[in-house]
Order: sequence, then C-alpha cells, then structure tokens
Amino acid sequence: MLSFTKKIALAIVFTACVFILCSCHQKAKNSRSDKICQEILIDRKKSQDINIKDFAQTIKFIKLETTKESLFTFAQKIIVNSSGIFILDGVALRKVFHFSLEGKFLRTIGYMGRGEGEYIMPIDFIVNSKNNTVEIADNISNTIFVYDFKNNYLKKIQHKEYRISAFTKVDDGEFLVKLGFNMGMKYEKYNFLVTKVDRVNIVDKLIATTSKADFVYKSSPFSNILDDSLFFNFGLNDTIYQYSKSSYSASYYINFGDSRLPIEKLKHDDERALMELLLGDNYCGYISSLFQQKNYLYFSFLSKKKEYFCYYNRDTGKKLIIANIVGPGNILYDRPPQTIYKESLIFVLDAGKFTQETAVYKAAAENGFGVFASMEEVVKVTQANDNPIIVLMKPKDI
Repeated sequence: MLSFTKKIALAIVFTACVFILCSCHQKAKNSRSDKICQEILIDRKKSQDINIKDFAQTIKFIKLETTKESLFTFAQKIIVNSSGIFILDGVALRKVFHFSLEGKFLRTIGYMGRGEGEYIMPIDFIVNSKNNTVEIADNISNTIFVYDFKNNYLKKIQHKEYRISAFTKVDDGEFLVKLGFNMGMKYEKYNFLVTKVDRVNIVDKLIATTSKADFVYKSSPFSNILDDSLFFNFGLNDTIYQYSKSSYSASYYINFGDSRLPIEKLKHDDERALMELLLGDNYCGYISSLFQQKNYLYFSFLSKKKEYFCYYNRDTGKKLIIANIVGPGNILYDRPPQTIYKESLIFVLDAGKFTQETAVYKAAAENGFGVFASMEEVVKVTQANDNPIIVLMKPKDI
C-alpha cells in the first residue's frame, strides 16, 4: 500500500504545470481581509526522527476487519467521526467503505456505473452525521450523489457550470468548493467557490487562478473545522489560508528558504524540469495533509520523494519537523497523518509493516478487528495482506 501510494502521489505531481508563486503580501491583496499572515520557516535539514513515546501522549490502534467485501486497495481520503470510519478508495474500487469505530466492517456506500444513482469517477466525499448521509462527488458527470448510511441512493445534485476537485461544508450551511481543471467553463478563472446547499447558487468566488498548476490535485486541501473556521491550501501555493464566517484571509506563508522551488525561473509548461527539482536533493514544496487542533497547526510537504510533517504551535511559534515517527520494533510511521478525530491525529499503517519489516513480531493465523492499546496486541490478529491499521495519536504539547 505504501509504495502504491507514493506512486500515486508522484503521478499527481507530474500533472502539474509551472506555478508562478506569489508572495504572502501579494496573496493578502486578493483576500477579503487585510490581515498580515505569519511566516513559518521550514529547514528540512532540521527534520528529525522522533520516538513515538516522545511524540504521543496517548495512542490506540484500530484493526479494521478484513473480508472479501471490506478489503480496499488505496485510502484516498479518510473521515473519522462519531458515526464511524469512512474510507474512499477512489482509484480501484471507487467506493466508500464504512467501518465502526471498533473496526467492524458495516458496508460499502456508492455505486459505480452509468445508471441512475451511479457515478463514474469519485473525486471526493463528505459525511453528514446529522442526517446520516454521505455525499460523493463525481468528477466526470459534475454531479454529487447522496446516499444514506444503509447505502440507499437518495438524490443527485448537479453542478454543470464547474468541476469539483474537493469540497467541504462550512458555516451557515454553505459549501467551500475547490475547483478542478475548469478550462472553458464559467468559473475557470477562480480556484474556489462558496455555494449554497444546492451547489448551484454561488455565494462568492475566491482567489484568481495564475496557472494550471493551481489545480495540482490534493485529496484534502481543507483542514478540519474548529471554532467555525478552517484552513486551506491549493496546488503548489506556499500560503495557508483561513476561512471563517464567510470571509477568508492569508494566514501563514510557508517559507522554504533556499529550498523553495524557483518556479518563476522555469518556462510556463516545463513540467519535467519542475518535477526534477521537486524530487531532487535541494527543493521542497506541495503542502498537504492540513489539520488544526486547539492551538496547533499540522501540515506536510514533499521533498526528495518523501513527505515531511510539521507540527506547529500557533501561540509560541515552536515547531517540530518530523521525517518519521519511530514505534516499537523500529516500525516507522513514515507518512503524515491523514485526518484528525477529536484531539487525535489519524495515521494509516500498512499491515505488512507488522510482519515484513519487524522480525520481533509474528502474525497469527487468525483474523479479527477491534480497538487495541498496544502494538503487541494488534499483531496477534494481523496478517500482511489485511486492511491497514488505523492509529490514533494524541500529540504531546511543544
């Protein structure tokens, strides 16, 4: 799963065109707020491997049930809330897999096809626990399909004037939509739309596009909502924005220093040169995996074919730049968290790590699911080809 995920990530970046990066000051001019954003300086050379005991205040493991019906290929996006664990496999199986918070498989949600209530290419989804529905966005038909938690198709919402890359519900029942590549469509000059619930009535248009690289795909450009606000980022932009109460502003400029991609020096369509720089030894970029929790901000970035993870205290300015979190038996958490639930970061750990990379652990023949307090307990019911392990870590303060 890990190697496949890296291939997907690299393939996504290869689709990028050159992005003419604006400074934090320039971005603020396009914002509704005159708020001056803060700078977060990133020095990849100061990244570190950190022991899980030094990072996590609490930790627990959720072993997902593995059956023929529940086995998925690639976790494109994960949502964890009081209704359970929802995982979109949008690459191969093109369904949302629904598990309980104890890891028991409940059902898949969504139907692939061309008939009524069926989609072609799911690009994103959201979960509404208030009315027990799942909304799946189809990037081909420009339609959102709505199902209940029992996988009954309820309705479709068509948005013919724009193409979605990602979307999330924000305050006052409005939706914030990251536009996909909309060449020739009505809103091609913008990166984001704010829409009403019907997705047809447009409340606002945010951030003018500068190049095709604004549309470099991210499975989740939005953070979680906390205190009626969220953070977001897009493309190869080094600015993190905040959206709150129908207004947005540039909040943080991620300064990679000498490691910043010198994109403005490249030709407009020189994708190969951009890729060689991003995957080389000297440059950083492509902010993703954006979350917030109390006074902390979390984000990842790509450098030298690897994702690094920044843990930033918004009050004090202290930060950790993490290359890997090292668990018992030297098992590496070498990918950033994928979502957040309450105060815990959610990591997805390939089940094969328990049996292939660590000789001290032996997988049992039995298969199971459940919540476990230690890795030693998990491995007793884990086999190499099982669904991944969901790991919840509540970080310590810095």
